[in-house]
Amino acid sequence: MTASASLLQTETATRAHTVETTLIQKAPNNGRNPFLLTHALPGVTKTGYWGSAELYAYGQVSGVSIGGGKVKENESLIDGVTDTRPSRDVGFIPALDSLAEVSVQTNVYDAQFSRTGGGVNVFGTKSGTNALHGAMYEHLKHEKLNALGWANAKALAQFRAANPTAAQPNLKFRNNTFGAEFDGPVYIPKVFDGRNRMFFMISYEGLQERHPSGQQITLPTAAQLGGDFSQLVDNNGRPITIYDPLSTDAVTGNRTAFPGNRIPANRINPVSKNIAALLPPPNTAGNGLAQTGNFISTIPAKNSYNQWIGKLDYKINAKNSVFFRHGETPWENFARVLWGTNAAEPSTEAPSTRRALSYGADWTSVITPALVFNLRGGLSRTENFGGNIYGVGYDPRQLGFSNALVSQFDALLFPRMDVRNYTQIGTGAPSTDASDSWSLQPNISWIVGRHSLKIGTEFRLYNQNNISPGMASE
Repeated sequence: MTASASLLQTETATRAHTVETTLIQKAPNNGRNPFLLTHALPGVTKTGYWGSAELYAYGQVSGVSIGGGKVKENESLIDGVTDTRPSRDVGFIPALDSLAEVSVQTNVYDAQFSRTGGGVNVFGTKSGTNALHGAMYEHLKHEKLNALGWANAKALAQFRAANPTAAQPNLKFRNNTFGAEFDGPVYIPKVFDGRNRMFFMISYEGLQERHPSGQQITLPTAAQLGGDFSQLVDNNGRPITIYDPLSTDAVTGNRTAFPGNRIPANRINPVSKNIAALLPPPNTAGNGLAQTGNFISTIPAKNSYNQWIGKLDYKINAKNSVFFRHGETPWENFARVLWGTNAAEPSTEAPSTRRALSYGADWTSVITPALVFNLRGGLSRTENFGGNIYGVGYDPRQLGFSNALVSQFDALLFPRMDVRNYTQIGTGAPSTDASDSWSLQPNISWIVGRHSLKIGTEFRLYNQNNISPGMASE
């Protein structure tokens, strides 16, 4: 056994922690997400959800504090190019097998990292060599290998007790994550020999996942939809009184309760009656005296992506070299559907999509043995969409809304309604957003005697565009 003491780094005061290549390739990783490796490093504190984080989960991996800084005040770099969105969230997440380096700088950064109040995640992608390398993999998650979990087991028992003759919910969970990575010289026999000059790296990762949604919500009972709230109580068994809104005293503000806690049929608005007809009945007894959570949905959800990353390195001559890299992760999701039988369906992920893109380019020129010029630039872009296919094109006049109102709408769709303590009804308009982070960095490294100088600047352009139509009340 041999060992040696670490040398004191006098050229920089930066404190950095690096994940070894062996750990990148072989450490268990739930989701095969490189950011999960950084969460275990000293000085890094993960907040919020700690579950599976596939390559589309850039919102989840952003909830990190580094070096005592605020959550979501960190910088992320891929090959030296920013991967940070205008919102300070992470943008593109590269596949594990495409990476040669993963590290985190926790404090006292160089001046080039001055725009962060936390730490810096640094990722370096692989480059090809004169030898051809490759790897292929398949990761499987299956319901036969997983425990059901206490909450899911309880919900399933409630459903079976209330529906003994109904078909059992579909609880299948299947997650297949597969991919390959290849790198080497660009070599075309008798056409081009790129050994020692031009190299490639290409990485692909795909995901196919199917799982039960396992949602539990509260729906009004048939009696309540008919105006009978005589059995309405809170979790302590105390009656909840329904007051007549037209009985408000102008002086005292007091109101009169409906007799027997029942709303007369002639007082129920026709629009409300038409909406109520679209709601499914509860399928369980619910929880506690208030009978909350009386509807359980296990409609299967599905999501998938196909990520690819390509990189080309070219040594122009002994003094000049360039590389170009591009990556893309288009994710498609159809989930959180509660009943899915009519336009009142409230899911906002039916479908939802995400698309993350990353571009990087670099030119390095050795002007003299003591003077090196580097020009680096790139773009990190994300595109998000959330909507609902069930309510698109629905004419609210079918519910009883007036033509004078509906004629003012820009598009026809089922309106969204929020009722306190009960499930949302409908979703309203779909939403979409796109963000860009452009970066350009000219730098010079200059050795003067016993001194090493680095001079440069960075130009950034952030774009954030959102289309999320508001909702008004009639």
